[in-house]
Amino acid sequence: MKKIIIFGSNTEATYHPINPVRDYFTSALSGGYEIIFSDNISDISKLSSGEFRCAISYFDLWDKTIPDQVIQQIHSFIKYGGGFLVIHNGISLQSNHRFRDIIGAEFKEHPVYQKINYHVSKKHFITENIDDFSINEEPYIFNFYDFDSFNVIIESTSEDGTSSPSLWIKDTGKGRIAYLAPGHDKKTFENENIQKLIRNAADWCSTNA
Repeated sequence: MKKIIIFGSNTEATYHPINPVRDYFTSALSGGYEIIFSDNISDISKLSSGEFRCAISYFDLWDKTIPDQVIQQIHSFIKYGGGFLVIHNGISLQSNHRFRDIIGAEFKEHPVYQKINYHVSKKHFITENIDDFSINEEPYIFNFYDFDSFNVIIESTSEDGTSSPSLWIKDTGKGRIAYLAPGHDKKTFENENIQKLIRNAADWCSTNA
């Protein structure tokens, strides 16, 4: 059975603690993974052990200093065959600007929580059995960097007319990266399509490029 580590914040979380959605990660990934949870950023070093096929960042560390060593460990993990899935606030690792070189974007802002329509723009293993869907969410807006090297497979349009990529992926070295924008709260994680996307994205990321 593949082993996956899910990183999230609790006491240090600014907006999105992992505990309220922890069971939804478990339900999405059960039956295929041995799941380890960690709220300690120093545990990123465990990615070099070779025991994990995939890691998920749900860190909520917007105001924290992320050491260069952490970003380098993530980069090496992906380069040598690991999968790295970032969900919603997991992009908060951007407080170290080197993270944008991994994920291709930095969070800029979000308008008010509102209804968002998600559209499957490209067929892919991750979007298999996923139809277009709508949920209430935070419409994240990003600045993008070297984004032509990424493959956008889901796009979104919000009630206020804001449009943005919402799921993008990339092969890097022997590994894979994916970013999934929705993930604000339990209501999002309860959605059947989100559950499928988390599972499919983890399965894709954990298969070597």
